[in-house]
Amino acid sequence: MIAAVIWGIGWMQYNVRYRYHGYGDGTTSELIRLAVEQPEDTKLVYIQRIDTGMWSVEDIMDEYGMKERLEFHRGLENAARETLAKIEPPFMVVLGLGSDAERLEAEGILAPRFPQQQWQSSDANENWNLRYFVVE
Repeated sequence: MIAAVIWGIGWMQYNVRYRYHGYGDGTTSELIRLAVEQPEDTKLVYIQRIDTGMWSVEDIMDEYGMKERLEFHRGLENAARETLAKIEPPFMVVLGLGSDAERLEAEGILAPRFPQQQWQSSDANENWNLRYFVVE
């Protein structure tokens, strides 16, 4: 019995830390990893895909003391487009969008305003990969 409990705990830890990079699809964990690398005065904009099981991003960011810096959008709706069109530095925009069309549209809104900046992938080829753009 004890061996089964130990094995279960070990398997859960492996899944959380390595296989899934968090408890859901891993994108919120990845958002936190990116956000803590930014100075505290950097505004965080996270645009998440609509078809996700993770509905607690704002609560989790609150636990890490970053909710006040966060502007969170589900999907590339008009409010998200307006944010991208008007945001001023310093900021980091993080995209967790599901479709290439939405991702390209979001990236295209910022590109003319900040042509010197480049979009980056947080962990290419992984399910939790996020595209992000930082302007200091």
